Amino acid sequence: MVFQNDILAGSSGGSSASSVYKIDQSIRFNDDDSAYLKKDYGSDGSQTTFTLSGWLKLGILTGTAHSLFATGFLNGSAADFTLYFNGDQLYFYGGYNGGTPTNRLETTQLFRDHSAWYHIVFVADTTNAVSSERLRLYVNGSRVTAFDTETYPSQNDTLVWGDATYSHVIGASGDDMAGSLNSQTPRYHYDGYMAEIVYIDGTALDPSSFGEYNSSNIWIPKDVSSLSFGANGFYLKGESASDLGNDSSSNNNDFTTSGLASHDQVPDSPTNVFSTYNPLANPRSGALSQGSLRFVHASGQKQGCFSTIGMNSGKWYIECYCESLNNGYLQLGIQDFAYHNNENRGIGDTQLSPAYDYAYFGFNGNKLVNGTSSSYGNTFATDDVIGVAIDLDNNYIYFAKNNTWQNSGDPTSGASGTGGISVTTPSSTASGFYLFGTGVGTGSSGYNPTTIINFGQDSTFVGENVNANDYSNYVGASDGNSVGSFFYTPPSGYLALCTKNLGS
Repeated sequence: MVFQNDILAGSSGGSSASSVYKIDQSIRFNDDDSAYLKKDYGSDGSQTTFTLSGWLKLGILTGTAHSLFATGFLNGSAADFTLYFNGDQLYFYGGYNGGTPTNRLETTQLFRDHSAWYHIVFVADTTNAVSSERLRLYVNGSRVTAFDTETYPSQNDTLVWGDATYSHVIGASGDDMAGSLNSQTPRYHYDGYMAEIVYIDGTALDPSSFGEYNSSNIWIPKDVSSLSFGANGFYLKGESASDLGNDSSSNNNDFTTSGLASHDQVPDSPTNVFSTYNPLANPRSGALSQGSLRFVHASGQKQGCFSTIGMNSGKWYIECYCESLNNGYLQLGIQDFAYHNNENRGIGDTQLSPAYDYAYFGFNGNKLVNGTSSSYGNTFATDDVIGVAIDLDNNYIYFAKNNTWQNSGDPTSGASGTGGISVTTPSSTASGFYLFGTGVGTGSSGYNPTTIINFGQDSTFVGENVNANDYSNYVGASDGNSVGSFFYTPPSGYLALCTKNLGS
């Protein structure tokens, strides 16, 4: 179920019907890496009739714009085609006359759910006699009809998408200067995940070609491999980590990649959603990146960040890579959802004496239980991988440093809780479920650690050279359900924090 502030909650176990179409991976676009896909065509496609479709999971949408599909250029007098996020609104701009787009759709609907996947379908059919039918936008199977601004092309107008004069770009758009994208450096980079990216050249399709509602009235993907894509159409699945731009249709309309690496193929997908850090629980100027997996704590602020998925039963394994400690004041653990934004301070703040808060403090190796500090384990160092085993069937939490469980802990000890930290039963907490999170133990300037979290979607920690002096420890192991990938092997019975492992 979806709670306020983009939080999912559930218990372990359960699975969906085997007949449901599964998407195994997505492509992670990190705007700090200037990531995008680009295709140069040798001949034109239809510029009057086409369909664009893609599944999206949002990262950070701050800044001027985050482009999804684009071609043409922006010089105030020439043609442009851009479908993009402007903050948390979805915009389409097409064509320019004296610096003003001639075709515009600006949604009133806001897109703020960072825990879920959106399905976006854009349909162009300028041959239609009805003006409002010439451009159509759908989100999760439903047509968007409420716009702050809407202007439509004249009948039979040609759009720039499909014009081989220009490069076609996914995940960015062109610069504000004359000339085609072939000679420009794209900008307005998208930040987040994309899966099942489809272009149908020459046909206007509705969303039912790409998805359907299940018995719970949730929009889910359909297998699109049998669609007729048209001459310039493509189907980008990201199924090859070494060739993320490979076209899985029979057209071989492959894209070149820029700013993307093999670790940007991740198992987070519309049919198996992994937890990330939550941008809406990102307080006091801390900076998120890399698909909301990397968090730079703000200097001089006591603050942290929390997971998008909460836990109320089951056994869960999470890894946190200490990319940079900057004086070592890092805390991590779990906190009741009801307190997770308490003064935006994150996990383990002793000044607040928070209830239902259990943390491991890397600066002195202590544990923090409801704000009270006591001896526990070893201190953290840069390049350490901290493992977190959360047993909410027996109500204990365990921490490991580089695969050594602290306090002689044994996460498989069950009800005895050997070496574990006892936690309050989730059903008796304020909200009934816990979030994983991080925090900083001081507000002094210069104490701003950087962490990269792995809930099971990326054992490379976005490609960092983890444990540079002992990288042989890396195993890339999945959990007991053969889900995800971890730097170290999870304890027996502990699972990745994703919807495939949730019961409801």
